[in-house]
Amino acid sequence: MVVLSAQDSDANINKISPELFKNFPNMEVLANSNAESLIPFISKVRNFRTKANSS
Repeated sequence: MVVLSAQDSDANINKISPELFKNFPNMEVLANSNAESLIPFISKVRNFRTKANSS
């Protein structure tokens, strides 16, 4: 969430968090994902492609 919140509002990050955490409930699941699987959940975040690729 720290990476996602850079250059974006906390309010926007709080909107996307529930669905993101529902689909990526822990760090192991997130670590085994790829950028393309994250994009549908973070596409409303500023600079989402760069942030997805840095994860």
